[in-house]
Amino acid sequence: MTQAIQLFIQNRVVRSVLAADKPLEAPLVLRLFDAMPLLRRLPARFMGLGARPEHIET
Repeated sequence: MTQAIQLFIQNRVVRSVLAADKPLEAPLVLRLFDAMPLLRRLPARFMGLGARPEHIET
């Protein structure tokens, strides 16, 4: 699931930025992250832990 999200971001966001011939405005979600410092941790935490963290039984 995490890799699918990464691929989506790569295909939709990165390609759009590289192909753009005019300045882009940040989406509302990114502007909220910038306005609320507490929210800045969420994307990194999500990508680091994943949507469904693995649980190992001993």
